Amino acid sequence: MLKYVRVRVMFYILHGKDSYLLAVYLKSLKQSLGNDDMLEMNTTLLDGKQLDERELIDTCSAVPFLSSHRLVIVEGLLGRFEDDPGSGRSRKKAQARDKKDVKQWQELANFIPMMPETTVLILTDGKLTDKNKLLGQLMPLATKIKSFPEKSTAQLKDWIIEEVKKNGTVISNEAIDLLVQLIGPDLWSMHSEIEKVITYKNGQTIEVDDIKELTCYAREENIFNLVDTIIAGQASKAEYLLNNTLKKGAAPSYILAMIARQFRLILMARELQGKISRQQLMQKVGIRSDYVFDRLVRQARLYDMEELKEAYNNILETDIAIKTGRFNEDLAIGILVAGLCRRIVRSR
Repeated sequence: MLKYVRVRVMFYILHGKDSYLLAVYLKSLKQSLGNDDMLEMNTTLLDGKQLDERELIDTCSAVPFLSSHRLVIVEGLLGRFEDDPGSGRSRKKAQARDKKDVKQWQELANFIPMMPETTVLILTDGKLTDKNKLLGQLMPLATKIKSFPEKSTAQLKDWIIEEVKKNGTVISNEAIDLLVQLIGPDLWSMHSEIEKVITYKNGQTIEVDDIKELTCYAREENIFNLVDTIIAGQASKAEYLLNNTLKKGAAPSYILAMIARQFRLILMARELQGKISRQQLMQKVGIRSDYVFDRLVRQARLYDMEELKEAYNNILETDIAIKTGRFNEDLAIGILVAGLCRRIVRSR
């Protein structure tokens, strides 16, 4: 068990999947140092993936100019020393390389207790494990180590309530549930959407209809529903959803782009499912919400690759037809949706 020692230097390790809360905490640390123009001049941001220990030590050794502190922020250094998920020969090679790299970084561990008191060193990273070799060396030297894990559903709901309350507004339970369902634990997007709705409501209670009306994620949900009906071959329902989306002010070009995006994601999910982990696939398609991702996977399972490629080609042909003036936008999208529905019915 590692023992923590008191050190006079200011050295922080911030890590976790929740990059939003990490950024908020980092901002508060900067503000505690003054956060003025002179601090900005004395702030250095380094890419830890490309960094060598000599450059970092030299940067931390520099005296601040007309400021009480020099702030050095290093992103991604510790992530270099996470266990390689591979197996066999490649994993042994990676382990040997990591062991050599950790030994080289021993100089940093020796330097930190002697670092100038005017220097504030902050290492930031994604999720780290207790098997991280460099982390194990540096933990006893840290002024503070703070982890920012992804919030559970219950924690996320509490966070939404607090965010809304800070702005003197309240939100219904149903609206909270819809936000969690649509956005998931991505607090960057959640914060942005909440701000948008709070500004619109101007102190009034936020309801489900407000979320549906104002958030881009709700509009994406409409496209999900439209694609669901296309996959089910429900032509009448697909036509209704398409017309309803157009009536609500969505531009035909936006609808076509979103349908194309959805089919592209389905194509990626169909091609990669089973070849990489769920988490890797979510990152690949850029989806953080489990609810949204599960719907995508379900849609992908209903298609074979040839059907998907043909559908995607039809979408691209529709885009060309609109841009070359062969059809107006509304008519072209209507023909596309009806054609996709018919093709699904025929193939089954």
